[in-house]
Amino acid sequence: MIRNWPLDEKTLARYWAKVDKNGPTPAHRPELGPCWLWTAAQSGNGYGSFHPVHDQTVNAHEISYRLAKGEMPEGFERDHLCRVRHCVNPDHIEAVTVQVNRLRGSGITAAHHRKTHCAAGHPMVPGNLNANPQGIGRGRCRECTRARSREFTERKKREREGRFLTGKPVEKVCTAGGTTADQ
Repeated sequence: MIRNWPLDEKTLARYWAKVDKNGPTPAHRPELGPCWLWTAAQSGNGYGSFHPVHDQTVNAHEISYRLAKGEMPEGFERDHLCRVRHCVNPDHIEAVTVQVNRLRGSGITAAHHRKTHCAAGHPMVPGNLNANPQGIGRGRCRECTRARSREFTERKKREREGRFLTGKPVEKVCTAGGTTADQ
């Protein structure tokens, strides 16, 4: 029994009837062999959905992983090495940490982590990175951070000088569309 799901012969027969073991071989990882494609219902994010009992829904790849490899270690999640979400081949699924899974993916975090240079062309290397204030990811380009800081300081200095030269408050454009005097 897996997580209180009755995986008797009848349930397993229903499960395997929904698996096509002759799926495509991933072009980026041909050594993995063919995908086993889930041919039944899929969740909104593309993972196969199976109902071992009436009101329980389970990711289809979770069942094949547990049958072949056992329980998922604490703090780990399943990563599809083939990048096919409805694949249930247990050899295509690896237990990894959440961070590793995110960095292997195609999301913003992963794309940022793979950058070699910032938008201004500075190298993203340890000596040129400030720690990210949120404590995650790779951090920010130190050269660009310094440049932004200098620009901010200069802009504030010009605003102060403009105020003192005229003796009047500097007029700013109000977000409501009009102008307002700086107090």
